[in-house]
Amino acid sequence: MSSIAITKGKIADILQARGQLDEALRILSDDLIPVFERLGEVRSIAITKGKIADILFLNDKKKSP
Repeated sequence: MSSIAITKGKIADILQARGQLDEALRILSDDLIPVFERLGEVRSIAITKGKIADILFLNDKKKSP
């Protein structure tokens, strides 16, 4: 796995922890998923999609009263 992908994943985790969900989501979907697809990293794709689902859930929860 690329060290750049690992670093971007950690940045996305930090952004999520800080509540910057939109930016974390952008990094995961626009930066990481394509890299993992090119590398054929099926497990990493599944983990990243799980993180995307978590962020979407938190984002929806944050918007509802």
